Amino acid sequence: MNETERKELTSGFDVQTADLSGRWLVEASAGTGKTFALERIVLRLVIEEAVSIDRILVVTFTNAATAELRERVRALFFKASAVLKNGDEQSEFETFFERSRLREHDPAALIESALEHFDEASILTIHGFCQKMLSEFIFTRAGAYDVEFVSDTGFEAEVTQAFLRRELPALTPEQRAKVLEWGSLPQLLSKLGEHGSSVKPQARIDSDDLSDPALKELFERFLQEGPRRVRELERLHGVKSFSALLTEMYSLVQSGDSALERIRNRYDAVLIDEFQDTDRIQYRIFKALFLADVPQAPKSVFFVGDPKQAIYAFRGAELDVYLQARNDIEQMGGQSETAGLRTLETNYRSTPALVTAVNAFFSANGSSGSFLSADIRYSDLKTGASAMPLVRIRDGKPEFVPVMSLWVDDETLSGSKIEAVRQAEAKYMADDIASLLDGSVYIYRHGQWRVLRPGDIAILVKKRSASQHVQRELLARGVRTLLDDQTNVFTTSEADDVRAVFEAMLSPTDTKKFATARATRLIGRTLSDIREDLSAAGADRQLLQNALERFEASGPAAALSYIARERRLQERLLPIQGGVAMLMNHEQLGELLQEIYRQVGSPGAVLRAMTRLAHPSRPNENHCVRKPNDENVVRVVTVHASKGLEYPVVYLVQTESMRSQRRDAETFWMSGGADSDEVSVNPNEREDASGKVFEGRQLELLRQAYVAMTRASSRLVLPLFIAANSRQYSRDSANNAYVQAMTGEVSPVAQTMKEYVDVLGIVRNAAEETRRRYLASIKQSGQLPDVRVVCEALCRDLQQNLVPSETCSGEDLFEIRSSVPPAAPVMSVQALRVQAADPVSVHSAWHRSSFTAIASGLGASVGEEFEAEEFEGADAVLEADEENQRAFAASAGEQDATVEIEEGQNEHLLQAQLLLRGAAAGDWIHKLLERVMNAKPENREAVLENIRPLLAASALLRRADPQQREAVLEAGAELIAGYVRNTVSCELFNAKTIGSNEATPPFVLDRLTFGERQCEMPFLLSVPNSKLRSKDVAECMSSHGFPMQSLRDNVLQGYLTGAIDMVFVADGKYYILDWKSNWLGASPEDYSQEALRGEIERKHYALQYVIYLTALKRHLMATAGLTQETVWNAIGGAFYVFVRGVNAQCALDEKGRRTGVYFDCPREAVDALDALLGDSND
Repeated sequence: MNETERKELTSGFDVQTADLSGRWLVEASAGTGKTFALERIVLRLVIEEAVSIDRILVVTFTNAATAELRERVRALFFKASAVLKNGDEQSEFETFFERSRLREHDPAALIESALEHFDEASILTIHGFCQKMLSEFIFTRAGAYDVEFVSDTGFEAEVTQAFLRRELPALTPEQRAKVLEWGSLPQLLSKLGEHGSSVKPQARIDSDDLSDPALKELFERFLQEGPRRVRELERLHGVKSFSALLTEMYSLVQSGDSALERIRNRYDAVLIDEFQDTDRIQYRIFKALFLADVPQAPKSVFFVGDPKQAIYAFRGAELDVYLQARNDIEQMGGQSETAGLRTLETNYRSTPALVTAVNAFFSANGSSGSFLSADIRYSDLKTGASAMPLVRIRDGKPEFVPVMSLWVDDETLSGSKIEAVRQAEAKYMADDIASLLDGSVYIYRHGQWRVLRPGDIAILVKKRSASQHVQRELLARGVRTLLDDQTNVFTTSEADDVRAVFEAMLSPTDTKKFATARATRLIGRTLSDIREDLSAAGADRQLLQNALERFEASGPAAALSYIARERRLQERLLPIQGGVAMLMNHEQLGELLQEIYRQVGSPGAVLRAMTRLAHPSRPNENHCVRKPNDENVVRVVTVHASKGLEYPVVYLVQTESMRSQRRDAETFWMSGGADSDEVSVNPNEREDASGKVFEGRQLELLRQAYVAMTRASSRLVLPLFIAANSRQYSRDSANNAYVQAMTGEVSPVAQTMKEYVDVLGIVRNAAEETRRRYLASIKQSGQLPDVRVVCEALCRDLQQNLVPSETCSGEDLFEIRSSVPPAAPVMSVQALRVQAADPVSVHSAWHRSSFTAIASGLGASVGEEFEAEEFEGADAVLEADEENQRAFAASAGEQDATVEIEEGQNEHLLQAQLLLRGAAAGDWIHKLLERVMNAKPENREAVLENIRPLLAASALLRRADPQQREAVLEAGAELIAGYVRNTVSCELFNAKTIGSNEATPPFVLDRLTFGERQCEMPFLLSVPNSKLRSKDVAECMSSHGFPMQSLRDNVLQGYLTGAIDMVFVADGKYYILDWKSNWLGASPEDYSQEALRGEIERKHYALQYVIYLTALKRHLMATAGLTQETVWNAIGGAFYVFVRGVNAQCALDEKGRRTGVYFDCPREAVDALDALLGDSND
């Protein structure tokens, strides 16, 4: 199908009204709301078509994208649920609800069901989908249970080395030299392995090296033996590559109609995201499963992608496969009205003027269009964004900053060599960025104007090294930069330091390891200290010994925190270049190592894990170095990493490097079409036998240029400087992807000075022609910012009196710059005078705190000892080892032993009551309740029946009279089982309890389904308020009716962390629940509301549940799209259940309150604490 026919058959895709049935390919240009559309397709399928959430398959191509999409879809369902409850008829969802009701569906019930079962939603990567299917069909395909899938087994290199060791001795020296130049044989095995045993690739030998019969025979033998040996090693070691996972899935799909039918029957709808990144094996899987015209096929199939953003060939993505799929679906559309190609036509990212400028740039008049391909054509986008151009205020008048700025050669650069051009470009760019950051430029973000910050600016590069010049120039102008990369934190110098310190800890007699540890930045001794200071050596040995004790008791995070505090790590690192990043790496390592410690349980195992994780077989996204959320740094990002992101201001660096070179040879490539498995092979990397490979690389650079140019929302700067050298004046600049996209032609390479001048003219003329196209379009559309409206908004937001300038004509929004910009001041080291400020005490500002840590500072001055309910080692309570048992026994022995035995009372029960008190027993009961609530309802009684052996294995009743221990154990087991049964099976509250006027049904914990509760829900509350102190929290609580005295005055900036015993949903609202095992007495009266209130006040539990409700509030606002007001429609309050006092025999009081159960919902206190902690949006 040609482009004209395609345009006639293609229509826009409106996610509000589009038909959900059929097979569709939706092409989504950059910024057109692809993810927005996907979310709403899922919502509509559930609401309008009544499709269960677990019968919708959504596939995307990275773990990060999968996690983000899952959370965004979940948040959309929460938002829709809130809209229904609030009765907002003006919402975007109203048309969905109306169509649902017309089909006699209940949208509220469908949404609630989807949320309840959302964990069952199949939102997966392609590899996750294949692994899920293969595990379900393990018997059908005669698979193994214990196979581990990894990204790189390393067997290809091993097989290649073994083959060469065996074969090279038989060759002549000349032949050996040629074979050793075949540098990519392991990659060739990997490529062949991607097609599996069911595919038989043909090796088409195109290299002159193989004119030697012996070498040709050797190479063909390698192609036969290599893949087979790799498969043997995979079977032997029980591992397979992810490529093998795909081929196994393809084999399953080919195995027969039974497997196909069963997989198709699992899903009613399928959505494939980022489809342009698909390879041929993946498409064959999708095509066989979901595009076949059979009754079992899913009713709704959407492939979503953009061929203009196909930039991942190095990961195996094949544009030809996308084009083949598009052709397949277009052919279906020619035969049916429920299939075909649709497009998202409106850009919601960039200001209308910038969209128009980008349209003009890619509307080249060349014969093949901006992408030099008849298969990929650019179509102008409509504008729908609220983004505005930047505004600079000069002399009280606002003026717009150009949305697009093309920089072409000026007289000072003509004929310059490549290095001189790059240095000049870096200076121009640094000056321009510095001028934007002088405080006079403003940006419209989130509904208001504010000053432009460094964090609003991104510099995009083809490769990281290209940023060195501009980073250096920006630093000279006082502008900091941050290079975003994917470095593994376990490979950083900080990880090396931690590893060295751990080795010294575990080998205290090894003087070499001890000296190495002392020389790390973590301990920070100088060479003279290590050589001469004996007292320092003694102190460091004691430091490591103390750290090891903390390691063994609490884990590596405690050990590292202790060393950092004792050796004043923050004070030493903060003043040096990169110190903040170093501290962040130390913090991240502490968190990751603590998690590892929980799994492996010993310092030695942690150390071994560190070594292994520094060389993973598969990259782990959680191990990437974290980047500070710092608005005061300019981001430097590679084009590939920027895909899918948005930056207000974008600068493109060293655009002349966006070209391909023929010396970049391919060793192998898929030489046939999308339906072919023919692999062309060229073992000598220095030769390139296929011009198609070179052409394909250059065409991908055009698509990279498109991705780079569509990241900006308010301003885009594109330098188009062309360097010269003595041999080839334009330095192959004819291959510059930006020049090609702008002209739609491949410019001739300049061989002489005259031709070089001609090339410069081509670039300037193309820039002028682009501007002319832009002006014609912008004047026709009339989509120009209203100067007076902007001026009024600026006056309001900035509190300034401004005078509006003349009406914007659009001409000033697109500039072609050929002159040197004004130079920004550069800080000279020689001229810079530095004077130290008065010394101040530096403390550890950012740290973690918790309710226990804050509350431990309460009551100390009035003679009360704070009893912590949670302590380290709690996970081991139910099945404690000998060391923990002694500790638990000691804790139990600290209780008050004065108990009078009244006549008729059970002495064994009283002993059990006495011994089963205190923190150890409380945590044991707490853990048991968690286990019971996590069990299925039908299995809970079995858990309770197992209490006796669990209690016997603990140390809690060790102090019972030996002759009566068995009887006390029996009584204790019955006592605790009674606590638990009462707690989970009786009515805890009703409508009166929570102050509801509605017919709230009686609430029983035992009736909660798995999707309605979450036990031990951890949280991490950001506390960015740098001035917040403990006394401020006490004053806040006291002002809202919770008096607190004698709180230690500690700084709280950093994080508040903890774990909520349970979060549950009842009658459409979220509640928190905390188990309390406090012993208040033996009678029900001891657990009355008055008694509970007294215990709440004495132990300051109000602070605890206000913190917990604040965490719940922030979580719902972040995930469900709720606001400060609407979030309280979703929050019910806090229940504190004192399990020893819950009595099913006692009726609820007149206010619906249960003995032993305390309820509160202090909205004002929660809002006040939330505001006090600081803005959580960062």
